[in-house]
Amino acid sequence: MMHSFSQRSFQAVLLLMGIGITWIGLDVGLGGLDTLGWQGREPFFQIVSEPGFLIQDSHQRFLGGLFGAIGLFCLWAAFRPQQYVGELRLIFGAIFIGGLARLSQQRLDVIYSQDIVFTAGFELILMPILLLWSRTIPESRQTL
Repeated sequence: MMHSFSQRSFQAVLLLMGIGITWIGLDVGLGGLDTLGWQGREPFFQIVSEPGFLIQDSHQRFLGGLFGAIGLFCLWAAFRPQQYVGELRLIFGAIFIGGLARLSQQRLDVIYSQDIVFTAGFELILMPILLLWSRTIPESRQTL
């Protein structure tokens, strides 16, 4: 069993991360491109093609749902990280790669803006830290 301060802190970070990711996933998954506005609402697009919009909105809702599921898994795994440390490492790596994808926009002024810098830091700084930190968690696999 995990008892050290470091391991309990890891669980707390996972809980907070799971809550945040689930929140964002629900906002986008249920709200589509326009979102539900839980992260703030500022009009940023105009629909010029209803069929094209509906297709992209559907894709965005899928990605939001996927992100929400990742958040729910992080919440679940926070209570038994030893059992799911391999899966958590996969998630940390995937979120880091998603953060790297932001750089493909080639607009550092956007990435360093107050609206993005926190989430980009979460993706590009916290995920490698969690990946390294997870190496201190002893793995224990249980079969079904």
